[in-house]
Amino acid sequence: MNIHSFKFKISVILMLCTLLPLATATQLLSFYAEKNTITQAKEDIALSMEAQIQNMENVLKSVEDMQQDMKNDALIYEFANQTRIMSNEIRQNYCRKVFQQLKYYQDRIAAVKVTNEVHSAYVYLPGQRMLFASNLTYFEDFTLWDVDFLNQYNTYGEEMLNRWIPTVPVSYETIHHPETWDKYSKLLTYCDVVRNDTGRIIAVFALNLKPEFLETYYNGIQNSNGREIIVCDKDGMVYSGDTNDLRYYQEKYADGSATHLDSEEIVRDDVKLVVTRTSAYTGWTFVSFASRKELLQSVKAIKLLLYKIVLLSAVGALLLSRFLSGYMYRPLKSLISYMRKVRKGDFSVRIEEKRKDEFEEVYSGFNRMLDELNNTMNNLETEKLLNKEAKIHILQEQINPHFLYNTLDTIFSMAKIKGEEAIAKMVFSLSKFFRISLSDGKNIVTLREASELFENYLSIQEIRFPGKFDYQINIPEELMTYMVPKFLLQPFVENSISHGLERSAGKGTLYIEGKEKNGILYFLVEDNGKGIPEEKLKDIQKVLEENTSSEYFAVSNINSLIKLKYGSGYGVTITSKYEEWTKVQIVMPANMERV
Repeated sequence: MNIHSFKFKISVILMLCTLLPLATATQLLSFYAEKNTITQAKEDIALSMEAQIQNMENVLKSVEDMQQDMKNDALIYEFANQTRIMSNEIRQNYCRKVFQQLKYYQDRIAAVKVTNEVHSAYVYLPGQRMLFASNLTYFEDFTLWDVDFLNQYNTYGEEMLNRWIPTVPVSYETIHHPETWDKYSKLLTYCDVVRNDTGRIIAVFALNLKPEFLETYYNGIQNSNGREIIVCDKDGMVYSGDTNDLRYYQEKYADGSATHLDSEEIVRDDVKLVVTRTSAYTGWTFVSFASRKELLQSVKAIKLLLYKIVLLSAVGALLLSRFLSGYMYRPLKSLISYMRKVRKGDFSVRIEEKRKDEFEEVYSGFNRMLDELNNTMNNLETEKLLNKEAKIHILQEQINPHFLYNTLDTIFSMAKIKGEEAIAKMVFSLSKFFRISLSDGKNIVTLREASELFENYLSIQEIRFPGKFDYQINIPEELMTYMVPKFLLQPFVENSISHGLERSAGKGTLYIEGKEKNGILYFLVEDNGKGIPEEKLKDIQKVLEENTSSEYFAVSNINSLIKLKYGSGYGVTITSKYEEWTKVQIVMPANMERV
């Protein structure tokens, strides 16, 4: 098939008209399906995360209330506040009772089903130098540095009270071998103190939750959404979760700013949907990482189905386009056969085929064209006569400028005879103006002629507006023989008067200057008239900068002429301050042939 034929083009157009909308719709559906899937995933993760955070906060508040009861226990307070020396029997009796009370409070939390993740309860009595651990026993002759939660309290003081912090559990090994602390999973510990009437701290309480406590809540998010979760505090310290994602979290969000954020980030070379929510109660941030690829698995199947539909549609569109193009091409083929006969010189042929579609008008137009062609050939002689008349008319038009000059000279002579000096001066200036303007069709003239053109114009305007303006021309004589565009300065002089000086309130001044420097001609046309409004000035400057045609045709034509003839480094520049002044600067090369 000829790829340049109309039939082939029709086939391609029909196929594209079928496939492009379908392909576009497929891409849009895929895009919005992915977008909606990601949006829905964000909402699901956020809602699940917020629900789990709320549940966790409720449990922590309940546990803290239980510890408050433990702090208020009279027996513990009585033993902790003892200052007198006790017998060993009395001391041991107190110890057994305090230990039993701790076990009671721990069992009580489990009994009311607040949480099953309570690990232990600790109480340290500074006055007795004793530590009670509900999951172990009690220890005597104890120092602060032997236990992590007391070591932190000794270091941070009141900062660690009434908040949940990670601590190393108390055991025989951790007490006697602090170097082993790093290998233990940390508990979630809530610390508080009891003071006596004098304000002295007599007991430090610590209620501990198992490391699995947080897993209960973030697994709830993982199980429902298939996500990876980490839990960190505002300092980036991990409480639970995936350590690889934690490293990313610490680098990206550890400043505490990402408290409520939904975004997509690259984590471990995989694009992940990152959703963060922060518990206002604990200050912990839950960060969920979901693989974008896994989230879009369902959309991938839909996209595959859509692509199959597009492929099948392409085959159908190809068959349909071939059929339709053949049907549409037949009348065109018939027209081409008649045109070939005309090309061979047979102007008598006519298309007799009758149709009721648009080709009937085409056939009718073809027949009319042949009729008109025959009439045209018969009228060639008439056209030759018309051409002769046109040539005569052109010759007459060439005579008209001379008639104009002669007429103006006659008016000038009559005005001089009758003493009408103003009229004589105006007619004389007008005559010279037209002679230079027409100048036998020349566009490039000497600077002297270009200067005479605007000087004659100024003479006419002085008569029109007596006393309205003064002007000064400062162009050295040695420049007068350079060749310049004929209308290099006159349009700008005209604009200065008609748009500037004529519209100003008082008497104005027009200054025209020309100079040469380093082989370059510089011209200045300056007036202190009305000036150009800012918006209009921007339009003019844009026209000059982009070198385009516009309503300011005189200005743009001179600028284009200079740039085309001498290069983009030359041209016209206009500046103005509204109600004060306007300056036109023209730059062009001076290395032109002198006359």
